[in-house]
Amino acid sequence: MSDVNYEEIRKMTKEQEKRLRFDHFSNRDAWELGRFITEKIYAENRELAVAIRRLNGTIIYQHLTEGTNHINQNWMERKFNTVSYFERCSLGVWAAGDGSGDPANRDGGKIFDVWPCIVC
Repeated sequence: MSDVNYEEIRKMTKEQEKRLRFDHFSNRDAWELGRFITEKIYAENRELAVAIRRLNGTIIYQHLTEGTNHINQNWMERKFNTVSYFERCSLGVWAAGDGSGDPANRDGGKIFDVWPCIVC
């Protein structure tokens, strides 16, 4: 991970957080987005967990593919806690640190992320 450009990630996440805002996001929208993401996961033959929540913690969409388990659910809970506490994406929080990052945000050298869905 030493070749990661943290400043570039910080800039990218700030820009994305400004642009990725909704004027409407219903439970139906969450279901459609969740299904879209889930279909992409299956098309790429990956093992991932997906959850879409309201900021109050209510889960409005969740799916775990075969090969996932309670560890993935616990990981999503930690990611949600990060997003709800800092009110920004977990990748942005990770990159804003000293560069060491939180091990919970890493898996085999890959960076995973959780994004807040901001409704204006």
